[in-house]
Amino acid sequence: MRCTEPIHSVNDCGGRATFYTTGNGTLADERDGHRLGADALAREAGGTEVIGRTLRRLAAGALPLLATLALAELVLRTFPAIVPISVGTAIYSVYTTAPGDIYFLDVPTRATFMWPDFHTRAYWNGYVWDHRTDARGFRNPPELHDPALVWLGDSMIYGHGVEERDTAAAQLRSSHGIAAYNAGRQADCLYQEYLVARLLLDALAPRTLVLTVFLNDFGDLIDLRRAEEIAEPPELAIDVSALAARIAHPRARTRPTQQLHRLKLWRLLALARHRASGKQVAQPAPGEPPAFLRAITEEALWAPGARYYERVIGDLAPRARERGAELVLLQLDVGDRVVAGALPAPGSCAGAARGDRSRTLAARAHDAQPVRALRRVLPSPRRPPEPRGSPPARRIPRERAARAAPA
Repeated sequence: MRCTEPIHSVNDCGGRATFYTTGNGTLADERDGHRLGADALAREAGGTEVIGRTLRRLAAGALPLLATLALAELVLRTFPAIVPISVGTAIYSVYTTAPGDIYFLDVPTRATFMWPDFHTRAYWNGYVWDHRTDARGFRNPPELHDPALVWLGDSMIYGHGVEERDTAAAQLRSSHGIAAYNAGRQADCLYQEYLVARLLLDALAPRTLVLTVFLNDFGDLIDLRRAEEIAEPPELAIDVSALAARIAHPRARTRPTQQLHRLKLWRLLALARHRASGKQVAQPAPGEPPAFLRAITEEALWAPGARYYERVIGDLAPRARERGAELVLLQLDVGDRVVAGALPAPGSCAGAARGDRSRTLAARAHDAQPVRALRRVLPSPRRPPEPRGSPPARRIPRERAARAAPA
């Protein structure tokens, strides 16, 4: 009802009444307008009440679910031993560049670096340890200053599965009085170690630079670098100052939805989806050598890797000498033994190629540059030592068949 001009009149009792003309020419009492307003308010209040009831019902159904999910997340974080070791490695491992994990990616070099001044709990195959980095992003105590020796390597030097006090560099410090700096990182290979060596030669000026080489480094190189990058390594022309600036102030490049990776339940869901898809990593057949040995035993793969190795050492050795440092090549080898049936037997062609080629390459690098080439035969892996020390460096007592494997 649309009202227009008001009409005032006085009733028989002297009271004043107001009427409005409507669109169709009829008269409407002012009281009708009040009733219409009250009806509108009642309808609005009724709609608000319906919305409120709906929200209360949704909350009543969602809150128990959210509480259950929060409790499950808390249990997973507090008791990692409740899940099988293979599942635990998938949901607790911190070896990625995802939010909450220990690495970030330097895009220009496509190399990963560890977050500086970062602390978290690390897990792999049932082993749990503290991961804590210094201001440069390496695993060293804060009181270590002016190290005399910088030790480069992969997981065996980083201390995969053990506390910092049990790492190789820490043992040099505690048992031999050598101020050793741990520059090892899980899964590092030749090209990443070269970048780290260039950085730390300038930043720390050590007297000794130890570069550790293991058999899987050559396979990792093939996986991480393109063929043309192995043939002509772009890292030999790296701008060290620019790289140091990027690493000193790293930036996380993640979408908001990727923050869900911090949740153990989210990782468990991702693992379930992956396993349901049937996409599993192919395992070598019984008696077949690991895939990384192909980079040593097959000539087409070995030759580019060997040339890369020689070029990197040929570039790094004079740079170290210019800064007053001795470059030491430490070849970690398994000797002439068969490792748990996985490596080629000593008398086989693959076994001979593996041993001869890796040792010959170290000798050639020694002949080409005045560097020390050392060979250390690893102890038998049949009964690997348990991580020493009281918790948090401990072996979770569940599914003991799987062991932490060096990467």
